[in-house]
Amino acid sequence: MKKTLFIVALVAIIFSGCTKQKSQEPSLQLTSEPTLQFDENGGQLRITYELLNVDESAQVSISYTEDWFEATETQRGTILVDVEKNTLLEERTGTIVITYESLSESVVIRQSASSEDNSLELGMLVGQYNGNKYSAVPNYYFCLTDNGFETKEDPLPNSIYYRIDLYSEQVPEDVKNIKIPNGTYTLDLQNTYADGTFSQEYSFYLATGERATNEDALFFSEATLYVTDDKVQLMAVTEDGQLHNVVFNGEYILENKSGQGEGILSDLTDDYEAQVSNNFAICEFYGDFYGCGYGNWMILLRNPEGGDEIQLDFLYEGNSFDAGFAGNYVCKSDFSEMTLTPGYPEGSGYVGCWYFEQIDGSLSGRKAPFTEGSTMTITDNGDGTFTIAVLAYDDTPERHELTFEWTGPIEAEDYSYMFNAPPAPVTPLKVYAR
Repeated sequence: MKKTLFIVALVAIIFSGCTKQKSQEPSLQLTSEPTLQFDENGGQLRITYELLNVDESAQVSISYTEDWFEATETQRGTILVDVEKNTLLEERTGTIVITYESLSESVVIRQSASSEDNSLELGMLVGQYNGNKYSAVPNYYFCLTDNGFETKEDPLPNSIYYRIDLYSEQVPEDVKNIKIPNGTYTLDLQNTYADGTFSQEYSFYLATGERATNEDALFFSEATLYVTDDKVQLMAVTEDGQLHNVVFNGEYILENKSGQGEGILSDLTDDYEAQVSNNFAICEFYGDFYGCGYGNWMILLRNPEGGDEIQLDFLYEGNSFDAGFAGNYVCKSDFSEMTLTPGYPEGSGYVGCWYFEQIDGSLSGRKAPFTEGSTMTITDNGDGTFTIAVLAYDDTPERHELTFEWTGPIEAEDYSYMFNAPPAPVTPLKVYAR
């Protein structure tokens, strides 16, 4: 009987020893909540944990990938989490992982989306829809402002302006009621004019003082634009490091400057060969007029007695009056070398390449713009005369062909001195009127 009791007692001691040994293994556990919630303003909260059965020199590692908060262990068992103000119109989340050897615990960091509480509300949105006039992706060019403009482009004193050069594949359903397409748009530092972006080179912030000038404009280093049916909101950081939260809630309509939508511009009803054999040429060189690095030429084939007239606006591969203008050209809207500029109306005038019918000294007859894909060849005949051959397409759905061949003397005039100090950059709001 005593022997049996001895065995039982020994087993109890053995099991008791095993239990005690197991309790000495390291353990890591949270003593605070597994999720920390921050409002849009950010701030500081604590994570607490227990690391047991380790010596006093043992340390945990803290890891995370987000850049909008920082986690610092102030002492073992306490981690301070500092969260920046959220300037985005969406909630954001991140994860902090606390690790000791093979043990780990995770804490989720959540922060509410930015609201309009700290935003600057502006009462005007003005701008225009340029369509594909300047880019492959349709362009919307507009401004958020408090006071508007002196003229179309000149700022007023003591006013605020946020220019946005936006690109979207979404086109207006109603050209008399053009709105910015709903969506989220990001700043394009590479200026690729891609769908869902706005370019850095034509997007900026300007606050004028008593002296109204564009010289103090600041470009964006990072920015996002949110557009809904009810609101346009810009969250941007300017190159001086300042954060801007701008909101517009009013009514607006963008001006239609695409050259399309209010009916076809061409009056042609069939293919047409222009009658230009009696026309004479006016040729002018404007240097780098469009700010693209290539010389801009314009040739007008005029008819003093009335009838067909032609306006040719094109870019040579160089920027020199002496280099001339002979060569092969294709109509494109990207302001590249050896291209014809597509025709479009501008105010009461016409820009780019056009066919006109002159009646009684006025261009009041038929007309047709040159569109993408039109071609022109200018041949220097070596005797002071040139031959111009054109195959152009108008803007009708049928793309009527406009053709002609003209030969005659051309004496060019150099006006490049008027535009070379320095050339203005190509911009959707530049008025190309001469």
